[in-house]
Amino acid sequence: MKYVARFFDWLNSGIAEGDRLRREAYLAQSSDHCDLEYRMRELERDPSVVHGWW
Repeated sequence: MKYVARFFDWLNSGIAEGDRLRREAYLAQSSDHCDLEYRMRELERDPSVVHGWW
């Protein structure tokens, strides 16, 4: 049972890392400071904005 729990912990951390990388890539595409701030607010309101973007 310990191995199953460790597997799911590993899987969950990989998913979280992928989400973090998608958010960073989305923010890196901003054209200027105003666009970056807009995208940051957009992510705060709705984190699912990035899903499907990549």
